[in-house]
Amino acid sequence: MSGLLESRFQNRLERPTSYGRRLKRVESKMREAELMAVDWLNSGWELVDTVEGSERVLAIRQFAPLDEEFEHLIYEIAEGLLATLDQVAFAIAGRHCPLWNDQQQTRSAFPIRDKELTNRSARRAFGEQVECWPEAALLALQTLQPYRYPLGPERAPLWLLRDLTNRGKHRTIAVVQSGMGLTNFSIGNGTIHRLEVIGSVDVITDEPQAYMRMSLANNVNASATIDVQIKFGAGPLLAGYSVMDSLNELYDYVRNTVLRKLLPFA
Repeated sequence: MSGLLESRFQNRLERPTSYGRRLKRVESKMREAELMAVDWLNSGWELVDTVEGSERVLAIRQFAPLDEEFEHLIYEIAEGLLATLDQVAFAIAGRHCPLWNDQQQTRSAFPIRDKELTNRSARRAFGEQVECWPEAALLALQTLQPYRYPLGPERAPLWLLRDLTNRGKHRTIAVVQSGMGLTNFSIGNGTIHRLEVIGSVDVITDEPQAYMRMSLANNVNASATIDVQIKFGAGPLLAGYSVMDSLNELYDYVRNTVLRKLLPFA
């Protein structure tokens, strides 16, 4: 039965629908962002091993900026996922509202709430967005709301998605930053004289930057590998988290949790 349900779900996504086309555009943007990230991770930084006076210095240095288009792709992916949900909401209402007027169509949207609907105006606004939805669809929608999320609304995937979209809309997504570190470090003799951890810095810049410097005695036999991650900077609720991992998780939640629950009503 699970194979049959999966086949039906996949067939719905493959149909020439507005939400299916939106989701395919998101998938294309995600592939573009992934390629851009991998290209920079493979070529935008280096491990420098030099001698300065009586010391041997190992440093991680950026010599090429991450393309600023990467930030725009983050917004386009987040906005595209929310637009997919709005199109699903539109499809559900259109199927169950045979006499749907222009005003009702304008109000149709996928509601995302971090608080329960405790006052009349909030309940009215919510009702206008999901007018004509069948009761079973409304019950499914309620289970997806951020205020129902076990870890709290600020960790709910839909709320994180909404936050990213709003920040990108107003051009306030934080500059993407990178966490780098020397890992698997070993020394054959001698001692470390000085370790400077510079931490996460702007990776969308033309200025070469050193992320970490390790000063050693000149005769030390040392080796190291580098751990590189592209993360969100300060600002969004996802600050400090891996960009691509987060976008993949948000996409997976929309496709495999939200759409699976709601497409049967569309």
